[in-house]
Amino acid sequence: MGSLLADAFAMSVGEYVSSKAEKEFVHSEQEREKWEVENCPEEEISEMYNLYQLKYGFSEEDAQKMVDLTFKYKDFFISNMMFEELGLIIEQGDSSQPSPLKTATFMFFSFALFGLIPMLSFVSFKYIFSLSDLLNEFSQALSFSTACICCAVTLYVLGYVKGKFCNMPPIRSAITMLVSGLIPGTVSYSVAAFVTYLTS
Repeated sequence: MGSLLADAFAMSVGEYVSSKAEKEFVHSEQEREKWEVENCPEEEISEMYNLYQLKYGFSEEDAQKMVDLTFKYKDFFISNMMFEELGLIIEQGDSSQPSPLKTATFMFFSFALFGLIPMLSFVSFKYIFSLSDLLNEFSQALSFSTACICCAVTLYVLGYVKGKFCNMPPIRSAITMLVSGLIPGTVSYSVAAFVTYLTS
């Protein structure tokens, strides 16, 4: 349990730091583009003019019309520049976006919740199997196997749901999630078992 909470906390801290860094980077680039539009408008207009022609095949006339139109709306012009030049997307109504603290909190509870599944399933089935005289001798192995099955089912369901929400083939998404979870789980268990064998 202590290891689970420590891992959940580490994941949430990592999520907080990365989310905060991303927001700060996007904001700094947005401020830089604003400064350039205000102080060097000709250069920015020329950049977008060339981009429309070279990247999208606009004619000179259409590219000029597009630049003239979008430059009237500075916020849109800046957002478009950031996307085209840097691949950054500015969400309109930024206050509606979750804060780094919220995403970190969500990560903590999500990690802890799904991390409890193998632990609780192992403990629960170990207790159930121990009640049977026939199965008590094998309760450890049976509980571990059952916990692995529960984890696999959970990964599959999560992948399937992810596929539904992300407009991906659900079965492929489920299998990808299952394999992505089983490989590191198998490797970590094998390493732990090997180290235990060496030190026993």
